[in-house]
Amino acid sequence: MKEYPVSLFSVIEEVFIDTEHALKESGDLIEPLEKKLLREDQIFTLGKIVTGQMAKDSFVSKTSFFKSVGMALFDVMAGRLIYEKAQKKGL
Repeated sequence: MKEYPVSLFSVIEEVFIDTEHALKESGDLIEPLEKKLLREDQIFTLGKIVTGQMAKDSFVSKTSFFKSVGMALFDVMAGRLIYEKAQKKGL
């Protein structure tokens, strides 16, 4: 199943996923990987950020994409973070 056009991946520098299962379950990742529009080394789990394995400075200035495959808790937390940042910027 796909929700996003493959052309989206021409502007994305990295992808964050909620679980490793997304690599095998999401057509939004499978197709761009197969077509070489996305490399596996551009894909990271949110756990890498939460545990500090990935420095915040390494992804803040990049064009990122978040793909969830059903972890509702991650969806809620990502939405909250975006909402809080938008509030701080007066958006």
